[in-house]
Amino acid sequence: MITFGTRVFENVKDKEIVHFGKFKIRGLCVADTVLLYGSGSGDWVVGDTCLILAAGRLVRLRRLDCVKAFLLGLRGKVVVDAVSAELAFFKKAVVGSLRAETAVFGQETLVGFVESRRAVFLDPHVWFKNEPSINVVEYRYSVTG
Repeated sequence: MITFGTRVFENVKDKEIVHFGKFKIRGLCVADTVLLYGSGSGDWVVGDTCLILAAGRLVRLRRLDCVKAFLLGLRGKVVVDAVSAELAFFKKAVVGSLRAETAVFGQETLVGFVESRRAVFLDPHVWFKNEPSINVVEYRYSVTG
């Protein structure tokens, strides 16, 4: 399903859900591939690969459960209360609770609670509200001055 413009999704299940524009998700949104590009809000997104791109103002989700989750704030921010994933990538995102095998943190990311086996930091501008529970940490940026 590929849609454009303003759209309300209510308890939808499909092979892939691709939306460009403003959206509202009521209930559950399930697909193998979920691509939401624009701005909007929603309750619960479940999928194999989830790409959430805040191209407008803000994307606000209550829950995101995916094998691979990519949350990218382009011109806006992505705000999610709870994220559960095997691989999670964040850039300009605010996350309340994160559970992931591998978490990759880009610029301007704030996370409340983190439980992850491996964390990769691509930028020094990452903040945690609480002490994170991370087993292995990698830093892939350099600070020169």
